[in-house]
Amino acid sequence: MLPLIHRLAQGKLNTYNGIFEISLFSDGLTEITALHTFLDNKKTLHIKIQSSCLTGHYFNSTECDCKHEVDKFQKFMSDKDNSILIILNQEGRGNGNVAHIASQNLKKEGLSQEEAYKELGFPEDNRNYDIVAKTLIYLGFNSCVLHSKNSRKIQDLEKFGINVELIEPY
Repeated sequence: MLPLIHRLAQGKLNTYNGIFEISLFSDGLTEITALHTFLDNKKTLHIKIQSSCLTGHYFNSTECDCKHEVDKFQKFMSDKDNSILIILNQEGRGNGNVAHIASQNLKKEGLSQEEAYKELGFPEDNRNYDIVAKTLIYLGFNSCVLHSKNSRKIQDLEKFGINVELIEPY
């Protein structure tokens, strides 16, 4: 049985790309933020799942494309109903800010992000997308078009019965 999902808060948010609905969901353990257009579970859902990124989203780092990915999907959302952008509090691929910031010097030495995390004793990718699947089910969706290049997201959605119809690049 799936843990219950609760919508803790919702409102309207003016952005540079338009006015969207914003909602905060929780399963009692984890919270996610969702920015979305009008949602109709009888139509195809377009979804982008993004982990928070302190250096990219807040400090405009040129070493990642996190902020660019979010901006590009928001622009897509402004022209496409039934779209949702989910932000997870899983900084540093789920390893936290310490791992993320500590990995920066190793990346400058030529290591990939995954290699840097391993060198520091962290998992390459410690993220979990279960709450996303549970939230989609709560919203009445059992399929989606996923805008991503991360196959782990597909696996985590599908293990909860969410059919990923198509993976589109962002």
